[in-house]
Amino acid sequence: MTTHRSRSNCIVGRTAIPPLEIMHIIEHPSLVHSLLKLSQQMHSEEYILLLIDIHDYHNSDAYQRLEKASFIYRTYIHPMSPMDVGVSQKTRRDIQRKIFEEEGILSRNVFSELECEVIRCTDDMLSKFKSHPVCVEITNQRMASIGNH
Repeated sequence: MTTHRSRSNCIVGRTAIPPLEIMHIIEHPSLVHSLLKLSQQMHSEEYILLLIDIHDYHNSDAYQRLEKASFIYRTYIHPMSPMDVGVSQKTRRDIQRKIFEEEGILSRNVFSELECEVIRCTDDMLSKFKSHPVCVEITNQRMASIGNH
């Protein structure tokens, strides 16, 4: 099966998962706590921690990005990193080049391809998580608040 990535979605199997949906989960403290517990049970905590760190990177100012990008590379991407998420060689080289070889301010999309790879790796976990009681309750609350506007 071929997967494709567009600017706004990662295609996982046959389902498009908008990055904002995943980022909404990461922005909500009780969802993050529950998702981390599930990821520990499924032995894939490093993927969720990486998504959290990428989210933090996206919200950083230009001066903080290089430090945060270096941390993400050393922690999750470098082949000898403590929580290597096993990214493709192409993605690893692209990120390494953008962080360490290109001059200027890092863009917010340095980790876009990596983010899609991680989302593909966590597809099963995220599907299970969406039926988790905490996730269902917050989704229902969110939908109710949208309906009230």
